[in-house]
Amino acid sequence: MNSTSVSQLVDNLRPMTLNEMDRKAKLRTRKDRKYLVTPADLASAMTDLAPSLRSLQVNDRRWFSYKSLYFDTPDLVSYRLAATRRPSRFKVRTRTYVDSGITMFEVKTKDRRGRTVKVRRPYEHYSGSHVERSRDFAQGFTQVAPHASRLSPSLGVTYRRATVAFQQPSIRATIDAGFLAQTSRGCVSCGDLYIVETKSSGKPGPLDRWFWRAGIRPVKISKYTTALAAIRPELPSNRWHRVLRNFSFETAPTATLNSFGVTPSEHEPSDLSPPNHYPGRRMKPLSIRTGTGTGS
Repeated sequence: MNSTSVSQLVDNLRPMTLNEMDRKAKLRTRKDRKYLVTPADLASAMTDLAPSLRSLQVNDRRWFSYKSLYFDTPDLVSYRLAATRRPSRFKVRTRTYVDSGITMFEVKTKDRRGRTVKVRRPYEHYSGSHVERSRDFAQGFTQVAPHASRLSPSLGVTYRRATVAFQQPSIRATIDAGFLAQTSRGCVSCGDLYIVETKSSGKPGPLDRWFWRAGIRPVKISKYTTALAAIRPELPSNRWHRVLRNFSFETAPTATLNSFGVTPSEHEPSDLSPPNHYPGRRMKPLSIRTGTGTGS
């Protein structure tokens, strides 16, 4: 099966409105598990689980385009907290829902028990440049406030997303396709692989169990940190070493974050330096373990 088959399977599921999904599986505090999945394996999983699945539909759409702009300090505090496996860490970003034109600020924090909490605020509630708005927003969070005055744009990400929910309360999953991340140094993608993230209040859900039976295990992957590690190999990245081999990297000296509304003066200074500390290269994709189609 190919990626088109996955799109068709999502489109063929019973639809669910945003209000229904929020009532059924409103998860601001949650346990996340992430997977890199081939089109064939994801199509097999969705075929087996289709009777218990519904997909989010808004204005006749099942797939939605996203743009995220991540903020970090010049010494990459947010990145390094994740890279060194600190139990308490944070991310700051804007997320733009391209189809509706809505932009939100988001802070994601992780506590020592591994639970993720996300707080969102409308972009329009703040004034000034990207940098000024992000710093004002970040000041309101205990984990982020000490670093807020030094935040600036560090990475831009685009992808398409579908969201599915199960009959069980508080269990859903997002399916991301066409992932692309960029800085002024270059861009990375993970080819035709899907980034699947299951979300629950704690216990694994049906999709987790299907993947595990098929031999597909959760991976350590973050759109921000994994992509930045692929673009900047001088950064500590041992915890993502295996998954990084699934990312294709290309240097792009003329790349910018202009498409995210960021001016050159708003870039984090070290990100503007030319990528001459390492040669341009394309990472060879790793043949990840795939399922046998017998996950059910």
